[in-house]
Amino acid sequence: MAREIKRYVDVEIIKETALIQAAGFGIPILLTDNVTILPITTRVKTYLSLAAVELDFIDTTDEYKAAKAYFNQDPFNKKHPEKLLIGSWDKAGSESITDALQAIIDVNNDWYAMGIVAGLRTDETNLDLLATAIEALRKVLVMASNDSDLADLASTTDLLYILKNKDTDGYKRTMMIYHEDATLYPDWSIMGKFLPISPGSSIMGYQLLADAEAGADFIKAATLTAVQKDNLFSKNGNTVVGLAGQVWFFPGTMTGGKNIDREGEYFDIIRGIDYMQAQCEEGLLSLLLERSNDGKKVPFTNDGINMCRTRLSDKLNDMVIAGILVEDSIVITAPTRSEVSTANRDDRLLPDLDFTAELAGAIQKVIVRGKVRV
Repeated sequence: MAREIKRYVDVEIIKETALIQAAGFGIPILLTDNVTILPITTRVKTYLSLAAVELDFIDTTDEYKAAKAYFNQDPFNKKHPEKLLIGSWDKAGSESITDALQAIIDVNNDWYAMGIVAGLRTDETNLDLLATAIEALRKVLVMASNDSDLADLASTTDLLYILKNKDTDGYKRTMMIYHEDATLYPDWSIMGKFLPISPGSSIMGYQLLADAEAGADFIKAATLTAVQKDNLFSKNGNTVVGLAGQVWFFPGTMTGGKNIDREGEYFDIIRGIDYMQAQCEEGLLSLLLERSNDGKKVPFTNDGINMCRTRLSDKLNDMVIAGILVEDSIVITAPTRSEVSTANRDDRLLPDLDFTAELAGAIQKVIVRGKVRV
């Protein structure tokens, strides 16, 4: 009979190892409203080099300049960015920015950070909406501005102030960067420098930003007084600072998110936690797929529960190696089979696989007090 069926339907099924790929934590997407070059029928396009971007966007466009700041890192840098996505928003056609974001996600969700073209920097109403939408996702929004109100504590209408004062502790998934020179793209330069670095291995503060025009030279420091810098940092803003002949990005914080005092959480902490969550999810899903595709299962026994616990432990230990968690701080708890309700066992649901751990964090300020004597 099997041979007879093949006269009409010939199906061969082979078993392969299930593979789970990590989310694109090193990939940014540039939001553009230039639907003439990138129509919404395409919505998202991938570029692997600045030369590829220039084939679509000439060198006078905002898109090209942002891409240049992103790709134009030290050519000897082993972490040189390899990929940039550009996504379209039909702003002139009255498409809402949140609908555009969802359409982009539906087409390509393999990116972590969203940035904007310079022409959208002053559209604070839509950027507020975009930040609100990003806040609900496991992604981040990075924007630059030359609005001097960002460094003014008296201002309550600038976007930095607004986002810091959202919800209970401010928006933790949006970063704002001030520089008075609107022709610079510190937002895209810091993404080009930092995103290719593995989560947990470095911090965003103190990064040297390649100048979009000069290549291996660095973006000049923003012209801010000491008081303005204090104001900007107090409002959870970022900028390029200079001291002792060096210029660097500082401090690398989001517009809010650390606590009820609305202190800005560090970008690397948000990214590290997002990465850890994705790795744990993917590790446990891989366990289920591997067992099923090997003709086995994860049994609802103490041994099966221990398989889940072991896979979680392996992933958390990977986070120690990555520099995200502190070694020996991880404590995992799991129920025994008898502690799981009959209803959950019937639904094949393992609850209460929990862990606690300490974030490794980083040293970003050093205080020394010394005494000398003759």
